[in-house]
Amino acid sequence: MEDSAKRGASSLMRLASRFVAGLTRLENYLAVQSIVLILAALLWVMANVVSRYGFNSPIKGTYALIALALLPITFLPWSYVMATKGFMRITFLLDKFPGRVYYVIWMINSIIALVGFTLLFMAVLVFTRDLYRLDIIDRGALDVVEWPFYALGTVGVLLFVIRLVIEVVDSVRNVIKPPPERPAAFIGG
Repeated sequence: MEDSAKRGASSLMRLASRFVAGLTRLENYLAVQSIVLILAALLWVMANVVSRYGFNSPIKGTYALIALALLPITFLPWSYVMATKGFMRITFLLDKFPGRVYYVIWMINSIIALVGFTLLFMAVLVFTRDLYRLDIIDRGALDVVEWPFYALGTVGVLLFVIRLVIEVVDSVRNVIKPPPERPAAFIGG
């Protein structure tokens, strides 16, 4: 009986590790796509400036398209930043607490973030669904349909929520059995 429980736990851990590896590959891909979108937006704005001041003929809809592109540019790399611990951590007060209290506070913080961003995901999902159903078109941007931009932003928020679930599980595990040393306050420092 105990042997089958160990095998079940082992297979669950393998499945979880494959899931995280796949999630990491997806996050890396979406972060690169976000960089490509940033470069495309930069080139588009440069072309608009040259067209506007060089030929007195601005490109129609540039600013509206760039505004729509900011949704995926902003939200797609969030989970990548969370996975690589690239976010800023200000822990000067948190570092004053002893081991287990430190991890309990971090767990509560992770749960609050998970709840908040899950609510954000649900709101953005409903808003994107409504845009899709109503087939809203941005008339100022070359008659571009808006919902795909919001859908990409929704995917970014969903991946971030998944990373927060992983963070909550890790923080609960750290509360139950604290690791020998705490993480560095500054990454790489």
